[in-house]
Amino acid sequence: MCPQALPFIGAFVSAAGTLYSGISQAQAARAQAAQFERQAQIERDRGLFESQRERERHRRIAGLQRASFLASGVALEGSPVDVVVDSALENQIDIEAIKYGARLREDNYRFSAQTARRNASQSLVGGVIGSLTPLIGAFDAPVNGGGTAPKQSLKTTKLASF
Repeated sequence: MCPQALPFIGAFVSAAGTLYSGISQAQAARAQAAQFERQAQIERDRGLFESQRERERHRRIAGLQRASFLASGVALEGSPVDVVVDSALENQIDIEAIKYGARLREDNYRFSAQTARRNASQSLVGGVIGSLTPLIGAFDAPVNGGGTAPKQSLKTTKLASF
């Protein structure tokens, strides 16, 4: 193998490793974004389910309240109605709190998914740019006399031109 080729081979191997690393990180970030999106949907569904459950629970309680008042011989007017109405208002507040909490959790997961997608793009760009660095260095070395490529002496260059 030609010793002058070693820096180029090393540069290509380094570039390939950096590019592969960037691609792998991007794939991992995309998978994480998909998981966050899935979790956001789960939180949304959970909020709808829990609010519906709370609504049904209140209907049962309201029915028991009415039945209890009527069984006691109390007319459904005045204070008993106020109790049922207050209970309904409290229930509606509970339902809205459940929905609000679910929306907050959903939004947080969607934001995390967006951040993960941004990280995926940045990892891919970083991998591409990072892979170019050793290649540029390898090709620049013989031209400008830097890097690890062997330098030609002036004598060799002058003799070769005669």
